[in-house]
This record gives sequence, structure tokens and C-alpha cells, in this order.
Amino acid sequence: MTVTDWRATPEAPHAEHIARLRALDHDATAVRGWQPTLFPGALQSAAYAAAVLATLAPALPAEERTARAHARTERINALGAGPGRTAAFVVPASTLTRPVGGTHVLAGQLGYVLDLVALRPSVAVHVLADDEAHAGLAGGFVLYELGAEQAVLREDLAGTHLTREPDDVAAYRAAFADLRERALPPAASLDLIEETKGRLCATLNRPPAG
Repeated sequence: MTVTDWRATPEAPHAEHIARLRALDHDATAVRGWQPTLFPGALQSAAYAAAVLATLAPALPAEERTARAHARTERINALGAGPGRTAAFVVPASTLTRPVGGTHVLAGQLGYVLDLVALRPSVAVHVLADDEAHAGLAGGFVLYELGAEQAVLREDLAGTHLTREPDDVAAYRAAFADLRERALPPAASLDLIEETKGRLCATLNRPPAG
């Protein structure tokens, strides 16, 4: 795959944006992602993705939000699907308890991640403690290795930008390496996700007070 720099603005056709992301996911031999406030799009369940879109893009019609949410769930089918292909994501611990869509949706999202990783051993999730400063506070990004090429996808208020600029890629590679080293290893991260899900489910099943 030949990678070219591109920027997707909020006004750009969504189908075109998703098609580009799917092509990257499909062709990448390795994917490394960080999101400072939410689960990364490729790890989002349909219900969680719909809740995110309802919060960040409330003007979108409900049907469009649903379509976009389901499109996000399809991306994971490409990540880490082939031999030798891997995907790794770092998420902050606060993401595990931020009630996007409510407690029920969040509990379902945690279960979705646990099932996803169980079915795809080449996908790793690391949880990072929230009590220290790090380069990831600047914003979310995804690194792609595409054969001999490398690229970084980052988001800002102006949209989504993909670049192969060597200095940019090197900076984000260093940032991800630092984030992953600070974070819990995959097994401990999954234990924490499972424990948090258990507490949320217990809350949901608790009879109302009074």
C-alpha cells in the first residue's frame, strides 16, 4: 500500500474517511494506538460508539450515528487478523470508569474488550494509571506500520491528519513506547478491566436504596 498524507475535515464525507481507515487497518502489519479520554474507535462496541457520537456530534441524526457506530465495530476485523500482524492500544485507567452512555453501556464495553482480546490474541490492551504526566496528554494518535512505510494518524479540532513525515512518526513512536512502558502489562490490564466490569455489574444488579 502506498501511503499519502491526507486530512479529513469534519465536513468531509464520512464514508470516504472510514474507507481510508479500513484500508490502513487492513494493510498494516502493526498498529499502535493511544486515546486519552475514550476507548479507541477500533475497540468500541456499537452501543459505546453510538454514545460517544451522541456526545461529540449531537447534531447527527440517530440513523447516521447508528451507521457510524457499526462501522467502527467492523474495523477490528482487520486488525491483527493475519499471521505476524499485531495491534496494541494504551488506555488511561479513567476510561474504565467514565460512564459514556451510562453504567450499562460502559459495563458492556468492558465486556466487549475482554471478549475481543480473548478471540484475537494478537490484539493487546494496556491500562495506564492516571496519576502522572506524559506525552500522551497532547492527544490521541495511531501508528501504522505498512511494510517499509510508517505513518501516524492524529486527531485535532480541525479533523484527522495522516502523515508519513519521519520526524513526526519518530516522535509518536517514542511517545507510544513511553506510554506502554508506564502502563500495566496486558494480563494485569485485563484483570483490572474484569474487576472493574464486575463492580459495575454489581452496581447494576443492586436493588434501589430505600
